[in-house]
Amino acid sequence: MHTFIDLSDAEQDDVEADRRDLRAECNGAIARIEAIVAAIGEQTQEFYARELKGGLTSPVAARKRQTRNRAAISR
Repeated sequence: MHTFIDLSDAEQDDVEADRRDLRAECNGAIARIEAIVAAIGEQTQEFYARELKGGLTSPVAARKRQTRNRAAISR
């Protein structure tokens, strides 16, 4: 992964003098982001497993019933 970090001259001086650890800052940001991405993944799986499936089951069943009824009428 590549990222752009915009540092002032003073901030660059801090990095050069080992007063600031950009790697640790990036790792900390990644750790915070990973937790968010994991939560989004869980929510997405939950949505597909329950809400989407439940939301589609009724309309699909209704459409099947309509198709059967039309087939019976057209016999």
